[in-house]
Amino acid sequence: MFRLLVISCLFLIFLEGCASSAKTSSPSLVSNQSVDSLRASFSLEFQKPDGGWQKFSAVLFSVPEKRYRLELSGPMGIGVASLLWTDSLWNIVFPTERTYLQGNGYLVGMIGNSEFPLVNIHQVASFFEQRILPRTYTEIKSVDSLNGRIVQATEETGIPFSFYEENGKVVWLEKGLERVYFKWPEILVLQKGKEYLRIKVKKIKTDVTWNSSIWKLPIPLGYQKI
Repeated sequence: MFRLLVISCLFLIFLEGCASSAKTSSPSLVSNQSVDSLRASFSLEFQKPDGGWQKFSAVLFSVPEKRYRLELSGPMGIGVASLLWTDSLWNIVFPTERTYLQGNGYLVGMIGNSEFPLVNIHQVASFFEQRILPRTYTEIKSVDSLNGRIVQATEETGIPFSFYEENGKVVWLEKGLERVYFKWPEILVLQKGKEYLRIKVKKIKTDVTWNSSIWKLPIPLGYQKI
């Protein structure tokens, strides 16, 4: 059950995105700028089946379109999941479960598997640059609503989604049974109208350089492939 909780948090991050030296920005000041590299720290609170909330801390290292590293930790700073993506291979390692997931291509996950749904890895950095919508999508229908418009669209993968845009900003995005509300630097994720995930961006750094070890994620001996 704990692994499924961690997996859910990892993949929900993609809905909408170690020594370093960098220029530091408030999360509210990163809007609409294109960056070569980025480091974001944030927290996640996920509602468990029993109604309680589980909190995680996360750090994302990103060189958009080239490579990404995501670290997820639980109470006491214990690492519970690590993801590394490059244009040739991606790995997700779960040290507390001694398991890992592996593949290649920009879609991370497993076809037809609800535990590991396919997600577009490039949407990670886009979110933390406050570019909420997919880089490539097709508008199917647009309807005026109050001070904005509701748009039905499809991603380049053919997956349908919709969003509400007001004064040029995306207020919410809906995909399947989930709707995500954006109140930067916070987002709320609802499923069937019930809130079950909260994400809060704490700090973003741009123009970042890192130790080369960030881009290495070896699979320890004895770990089982999922």
